[in-house]
Amino acid sequence: MVSIMGSTSSAPISETTVARNEVVLMNLRQEPINLLLQQGIESTFTSKAHKNGESLTVDTSRQGSKAKSAMRIDGQADTQGWDLSAMFSDTVASANLKVTHFDGGSPRVEQDQFKMSGNPSDFWWNRPDKLNLSMTRVDEHGKQIQYYEPAISEPQKQLDPNGQPIRIARPAGSDANCFRENPGNPGNHRLEADFIIHDPKLGDIGYNTTRELNPAGWAYRSVVRDMKGNVLGIVYQDFKVDGHGDITDVTTSARKPRQPK
Repeated sequence: MVSIMGSTSSAPISETTVARNEVVLMNLRQEPINLLLQQGIESTFTSKAHKNGESLTVDTSRQGSKAKSAMRIDGQADTQGWDLSAMFSDTVASANLKVTHFDGGSPRVEQDQFKMSGNPSDFWWNRPDKLNLSMTRVDEHGKQIQYYEPAISEPQKQLDPNGQPIRIARPAGSDANCFRENPGNPGNHRLEADFIIHDPKLGDIGYNTTRELNPAGWAYRSVVRDMKGNVLGIVYQDFKVDGHGDITDVTTSARKPRQPK
């Protein structure tokens, strides 16, 4: 079974692996997004991850630059009723993960919280579907770095510069913000995840992700929008996982949206 959170393994996927993968991807995309939105710079970063016991270490370099960084993720998830193959029962899973950043100065520590609830299986096709997911990053002093609020991205009649309907994000509350793009089609494997990112430096931005499993691995394509639906940038995260579902390789890039002709 393929998890909505990004695993290609048919074996049971631990809730810690699911939470850790999402926290890794969230941290890796912060710098490319900041460079794009604050300085107008497009960038690409490559990352290699490896486990050491219960820790996951991720080494990252920026293409065309000597800049390198690393982070280590520690911690376990807590779960109530976790079962990715269950057809009827809801799941509740949460994790408080310690993330230590190494980027040339003194190590920086933050606590990242992952929360997920809902029914992870589509009733008719017995496959992952319909989850409510949120993530929060807090520094060592308790100050919020980012909050990924569950959102619903509603399409409008107008088209954006990429030829897609303008989407305006609104808070989802307890409703699902992660779901199959077309759950009635058993051959469809595209997933969507919608958030409002609350960031003290960037303000509030909509983050609409389409997720797809390809032969080369997982591909996440995300559209970054302001709260009026204007496209600010496109973020790509292509990554591979091992047989246990743990991330091994990630390429993260951010580019400007295409301009209307």
